[in-house]
Amino acid sequence: MAKKRRSFQKRDTFTISISSPSGLKQITLGQLAKRFIISFSLTIVLGLAIGGFVINYLYKEFSHLSQIRSELMDENLKLRGV
Repeated sequence: MAKKRRSFQKRDTFTISISSPSGLKQITLGQLAKRFIISFSLTIVLGLAIGGFVINYLYKEFSHLSQIRSELMDENLKLRGV
């Protein structure tokens, strides 16, 4: 009886499968490309998270400064006697 050989994919590769109407396409990437894609993705996610926090902080600061400006304009009108 002949032994069945199992074909295992190497662990140092990364395969991306893309399904389309014309068929299935597979892209095999090495370990370096895998690390690059993961690092790039994490950098993008981290950048978006930090950007969100900065935008939120600046929005709150702008709202606070707008309120102070409004109060100062009211006080200025009172002092002018208008």
